[in-house]
Amino acid sequence: ARHYFLSRMEFRSFFEERSYAYIFYDQLIYQKRDIWDYPFGVGLGFSLATSTGQFTFALGVGDSKNQSISFSTMKAHFGYISRF
Repeated sequence: ARHYFLSRMEFRSFFEERSYAYIFYDQLIYQKRDIWDYPFGVGLGFSLATSTGQFTFALGVGDSKNQSISFSTMKAHFGYISRF
């Protein structure tokens, strides 16, 4: 991409000191050769504090010039950050 701009918004609702649910919106604007595209993604997730680290789970779906928004293209992400 020759030119691009990336933005992310995330709203969190804490239900414990380090555990929360969230929704997010990601927006990308980029130019590749003479083509401009404006893909975006939306989703929701949660993050839970455990005694040994932080577990995170998120579901997201997106839209771009080559792919329209559809629940069949939804992605799930999970992770665990351990403290030692």
